Amino acid sequence: MKINLCFMMLLIIALSNCKKIDRPVIPTINVNPISSIGYGSSINKLCFNTSLTGFAACSNGQLFKTTDGGNSWSVCSGLNGTGYILDDIQFPSDSVGYVHASNNAAPPAIFKTTDRGITWTPTVLGWLTSDIMIWSSETNGLIRGSTGVSFTHDGGNNWIPLTSGPVINYTTMFCANADTIFATDQGTALWYSYDGGIDWNQDMAPNMTPDGFNYVRYVSGIRAYGIDEVGNILRSDNYGFTWSIVHAYTSETAFHYGAVDVAYGFGLAVGNSSVFVSRNNGDSWEYRLCQNGANLTDNLLDVHIQNSTSGVACSSKGMIYSIQLGNQ
Repeated sequence: MKINLCFMMLLIIALSNCKKIDRPVIPTINVNPISSIGYGSSINKLCFNTSLTGFAACSNGQLFKTTDGGNSWSVCSGLNGTGYILDDIQFPSDSVGYVHASNNAAPPAIFKTTDRGITWTPTVLGWLTSDIMIWSSETNGLIRGSTGVSFTHDGGNNWIPLTSGPVINYTTMFCANADTIFATDQGTALWYSYDGGIDWNQDMAPNMTPDGFNYVRYVSGIRAYGIDEVGNILRSDNYGFTWSIVHAYTSETAFHYGAVDVAYGFGLAVGNSSVFVSRNNGDSWEYRLCQNGANLTDNLLDVHIQNSTSGVACSSKGMIYSIQLGNQ
């Protein structure tokens, strides 16, 4: 009996000295729907020209505007019911903006505003289809159409076809400033221009993703982030000449059509029904579960960071989501 009692005491002492092993816990976030503005159609693009004023371009031809950072939205009467699909929207300045619009039964068009989105003027393009638009300044822009790439230096009044450079086979364009523009193809070739897209040079970048980019965003100075077609999150610290993977593809990523934003010291990356968060200015990323228990069933197509704790994202089913990070 004394032996059993001693054994039990020794067992209790041994167990009390054992360190508790915690299972890894995936941090959670709040992802809540705050607006259903697309009426079931896709919200293809978000664009904020000020900290509070932003726009959402929808596939049903409607353009929505927010003046409170994305909490509430209203229809822009100046661009509504045009019969076009609004594919993209960009504001190279706070007052001048462009919308790329397509129509299966008519040539594509560019809608332009010079009064912060109150009125919009259309320009029908002279080719059958186009799918990529980039504006590096109020007047300098490029677009890829069915006949190749064209540029404008007068705000879209005249478009001039490129005779050299990235003619047709590239996946995305992105600009570092008004004159420096990059284009990537579906291999390892990087095209760059220092004069707003007139003259181009080619650089075979051996460490650039061979899968091509689906999305690139400049966040400050020389730093840019991108998502390739596999689902890797990449970063460049030299305008886009070389890239490194900061988060490799995982089963949750599925960023085949996604977006990334880095501001206020943290980052958000969305794609399909996934949300990734960076707490160290984009150096590393982690997958986040939805704290409210909601399983996202629609694809998140674009994201914008509002402040140090929250952001907004848009979806393929016409939803605007609020992403709250809390203090985790």
